[in-house]
Amino acid sequence: MHELDSAALVRGARVTEIADDGGLVTVRAAATKTGGAGTRITSRLLVAADGSRSLMRSLLGIPATSRTYPDHYVMGDFEGTGENLNEAVLYLEAEG
Repeated sequence: MHELDSAALVRGARVTEIADDGGLVTVRAAATKTGGAGTRITSRLLVAADGSRSLMRSLLGIPATSRTYPDHYVMGDFEGTGENLNEAVLYLEAEG
């Protein structure tokens, strides 16, 4: 992404408003660091990869169905040795 547009990924900002006119999307963001400046970005495409409780989806009024599951997981990315070095592995134990 950086090679295509070095300004495409903005860090240290919190989205405060999204406007979609059907052709362009405008995002307004406030700085999260003291002394930082807010910004306004207009683009044909917005990728909102902000998780299951998406602020982006909420600001655009896009409904989402959520589900509650009895299971709890911990995910980690660890340096390791042995089997499964290049695979994601999920271990489910009867004892939880």
